[in-house]
Amino acid sequence: MTARDSFAGSIVLLQRLAGHQWVTLQRVVLNLNSFARFSVRLPHGKSTLRVVAPASSLGAGYLAGTSKSVTVHR
Repeated sequence: MTARDSFAGSIVLLQRLAGHQWVTLQRVVLNLNSFARFSVRLPHGKSTLRVVAPASSLGAGYLAGTSKSVTVHR
């Protein structure tokens, strides 16, 4: 079993920075390859996004994880 396999079925959260607070836009379950595709509507202009894997969805022995944030323009 690899780390990739152990994350299959885990829930990850797509979040957008709104002011000084992160707001969850979508919850997605990772597939068997620990892959997920997000599709959300964003407001016009600049949005800062990140993905969070809460410790509660990863299982025993794993800590929560947060991706680097990215800025997208719409």
